[in-house]
Amino acid sequence: MIFLFSLFILTQTNIEIDKVKISLNQDSWWTEDKLNHFLHSATITSTTYLISKNIGKFNKEKSIYISISLGSIAGISKEISDKQKKDGSFSVKDLIYDIAGIAAGILLVSIGGS
Repeated sequence: MIFLFSLFILTQTNIEIDKVKISLNQDSWWTEDKLNHFLHSATITSTTYLISKNIGKFNKEKSIYISISLGSIAGISKEISDKQKKDGSFSVKDLIYDIAGIAAGILLVSIGGS
């Protein structure tokens, strides 16, 4: 919990002055967006694993494959969507956080003993 709180504090790289948002760092390693990528990827991956294993009755290996695939597709789709937006960009750093979130999601269900 302290780690997540520390990450949140470190992600404050924007300043708002008279309703104008100024970005201090275009694509920093420590932003709220990076934390969101990590948490969403972990959530999508672990939830998909649990659904495919417990409801879909797939074995462990297939459930891991399905959950990693869906987590990866979600992350890549988000970056493609960001690239399509006006002034948007494709961020490799976001994808790295997605991969870390996918790994954390798999680790979470492995430790949890689904």
